[in-house]
Amino acid sequence: MNSKIATLLERADIWQSSAPQQPRHSVATRYDLLDSALHQGGWPTKALTELLCDQPGSGELQLFMPAIKKLCRPGRQLIFISPPQQPYSPALQQAGISPEQVLVI
Repeated sequence: MNSKIATLLERADIWQSSAPQQPRHSVATRYDLLDSALHQGGWPTKALTELLCDQPGSGELQLFMPAIKKLCRPGRQLIFISPPQQPYSPALQQAGISPEQVLVI
């Protein structure tokens, strides 16, 4: 195989179903069935994740709350891009996320 292609295929952000699993960075969802279905065994930390729902606003943010709690330490921002509804501030504050850390685009 061409060395440039081989190097490209080693990147963590390129997935191949037949390739041996490379060490990946992810955060467990704390839902075992969901973790087993996700390619990296949890939410990827070096990627954009989009959640598509039939009925937005039915509590789907709870799927991300364990990862949000772990990754959004003081000084870091949580960015929502075009959310279908305004993120529920009391839930984020209960998770330890201050309003100043939240950016809605």
